[in-house]
Amino acid sequence: MDLLGLTAEISSANQHWGQVWDQPLLLGNNAEGFPHAFLGSSRPVNLWVGHLHGRVVWGALAHSDHAPLQITSSRRLMTGLVATFQPRGLPELEIGGGRFFHQEWPAGGPGWDELLWPFQSLLKEGLSNDDDPDGNDPDNQIASVFARLVVPAAGAELYGEYAREDHNWNLRDLALEPDHNSAYVIGMAKGWDRGGEEAVWLRGEVMNARVSALRRIRGQTPLYRHSRMRQGHTHLGQILGAASGYGGAHARLQADLYHPGGRWSAALVRSRHLMPPVSGPESITSDENVSYALELGGRWFLGRVEVDALLAPVYEFNRYLEDDVVNLHGRVQASWRW
Repeated sequence: MDLLGLTAEISSANQHWGQVWDQPLLLGNNAEGFPHAFLGSSRPVNLWVGHLHGRVVWGALAHSDHAPLQITSSRRLMTGLVATFQPRGLPELEIGGGRFFHQEWPAGGPGWDELLWPFQSLLKEGLSNDDDPDGNDPDNQIASVFARLVVPAAGAELYGEYAREDHNWNLRDLALEPDHNSAYVIGMAKGWDRGGEEAVWLRGEVMNARVSALRRIRGQTPLYRHSRMRQGHTHLGQILGAASGYGGAHARLQADLYHPGGRWSAALVRSRHLMPPVSGPESITSDENVSYALELGGRWFLGRVEVDALLAPVYEFNRYLEDDVVNLHGRVQASWRW
C-alpha cells in the first residue's frame, strides 16, 4: 500500500539490501524469504542536501529441523532497517547502511520496545546501565555500510560493503580495530556496446570474511556466529547474507553477452568455507574447504517461454575435511510469461 509517500507491505519475498551483486553481507537471496512487514519511503525523499530512501523491517525467522537440541526457541524476532542516500550534486554516488537484529521471540508477542530495537544506540557504551554495565543484551546485531559509484559515460561502476558482527564499545574501539569480527566486499562492473543490439558486461567481485590476525590477542568469532543466538544469521538453516560469509571468502569473475534472443554467460568462481566447529588458530589444511567452479550458461527467449540453463564443473578441496572431489552441477529452468 502506497500513501502520502510511504509504503507498507506484508510479504515473504526475498530482500536484497545494498548494492553488492553476488555476495551481499547483510541480506540477500541465499536463504528463502521469511515472513515480514516493512514501512518505508515509496520513493527517495528530497532533503535538499540529497535524497534519502529507506525502510524499517520486522519479521519472523525459524531454525532448521536439524538444529541442535540446545536451541530451545523455534522462532526468532527479526528487526532491522536499511537506507540509502544520494548526495546533492553527486547523482553518480549512492551510500547507505543497514542493521539486522536477532532476538528470541518475546513471550506474549513483540511490544513497542522490541519493534523499536533498530533505533537503539550504535555503540555498546550507550546500552550500558546499572543492571548491565557491559551492555550485553542477549540480542545479536549485524550492521553494514555500503556504497556504489556509477560512471555512465564509461559504462562502469564500483561498489563495496563493510560489515561488523555485534556492537563496538565506542568510536575509539572502532577506529583502533576495524577488522574485529568484520567482513568486506569489493566489486566492479564494466559494459561495452557491440552494436547490432549486442552488449558485453564484465563483473568482478571479491568477498573476505576470514577471521583476522587480531584473533591472536583478542577473541573473535566468524561473521554470522553468536554465543546466545545459537542459530546464527540464518533462516531454516540457510545463511541470510553471503553464502561464504561464515568465516570464508568468495571471488567471482563473470562475462555476459546480451543479444536480442537472451544472454550467454561464463564465470570463474572460487569459494572458501570455514568448517565448524572453530577451535584454535585457523589451519590452512585442517578446517578449510575450497572449491573452484567454471560456470557456463545463459538465458534464451523462445516466444513466451524463458529458459535458463547452467552447467558447472566443480573441483573441491578437502570435502568434509577429507578427500578432494570433482562435482558436476547442472540446472535447467523454464518459465512462461503471461
